[in-house]
Amino acid sequence: LLKKVEITPGVDWVGDIFPGMIENYDRSILVGDEILVIQNGRLIGSARAIAPGWEWPLGPGKLAKSRHRL
Repeated sequence: LLKKVEITPGVDWVGDIFPGMIENYDRSILVGDEILVIQNGRLIGSARAIAPGWEWPLGPGKLAKSRHRL
């Protein structure tokens, strides 16, 4: 089962995922996990976690690298 991150409505997701973009996230995310990226209730792509869930959404920088965009 893939984990999810929901990004804030109105944010134009063009690259990686940063703390200021997050509306909701799966707290069990581990480094290396493939994550579904959701916005406005729709799947918009996937990313690979580079920070564990306990660092989200207060981490100091990039939390996940963009992989695929729909």
